[in-house]
Amino acid sequence: MADHAGLKIQFMFDFGSPNAYLAAKIIPDVEKRTGVRFEYVPALLGGIYKLNAFAAAAPVLVALVAERSRFAAVLGGQIRQVRYNLVDIGIAGEHLVLQAAAEGVGTCWLGWFDERKVRKVLGLPRLTHIPLMFSMGYPAQPQLTLSRRKPTDEIRRYVE
Repeated sequence: MADHAGLKIQFMFDFGSPNAYLAAKIIPDVEKRTGVRFEYVPALLGGIYKLNAFAAAAPVLVALVAERSRFAAVLGGQIRQVRYNLVDIGIAGEHLVLQAAAEGVGTCWLGWFDERKVRKVLGLPRLTHIPLMFSMGYPAQPQLTLSRRKPTDEIRRYVE
């Protein structure tokens, strides 16, 4: 189990959506496996879909909110040039996405959105940072379409 104890993610869900419970069903398992704590916050999200209109059809929209890191993590991050709070958010988000996939729930990471408008809709403080969002819902087409990819041996290399 990855230990991300102390990391808190606000799970802001559109309470106007009758299907918002889909994501909430898998969150307890993610919390148990990762140590991340989710805070459930209901909100009306309808006004934030301008840049990702396709996401408006999803029953659940998740915002991953970054909190300030502890001094030691900030100092270590400056030395290594790594923002550890963003690494933790990526790990927690990916755990949620993988568990959703295991439950048959589709997701789409959203990196291009109006952060100011999202903060306003969700009632978050101005200095709050929302690095990622993703939509969740049951896919219209459950069959995945695989793209053509190069064979692994063409793109992999070992360093000795």
